[in-house]
Amino acid sequence: MRIDAKNNFDAGFIYAWLKSPMGQQMISAQTYGSVIVHINPEHLASLPIPDALEDFQAQKFFPSS
Repeated sequence: MRIDAKNNFDAGFIYAWLKSPMGQQMISAQTYGSVIVHINPEHLASLPIPDALEDFQAQKFFPSS
């Protein structure tokens, strides 16, 4: 599954959030299936992603391509 972000910062922030313990917990709550675990794009799209602070974004941790 692929998630398109507006820019490199957003992509990096979304990745970091989804890989965090809280993000992983939210993803696992949306999965279904007992043997093969599934998640639908609609379920993933409904996960809340926090807004990164503007001053954190201004530091440009992720260089633009």
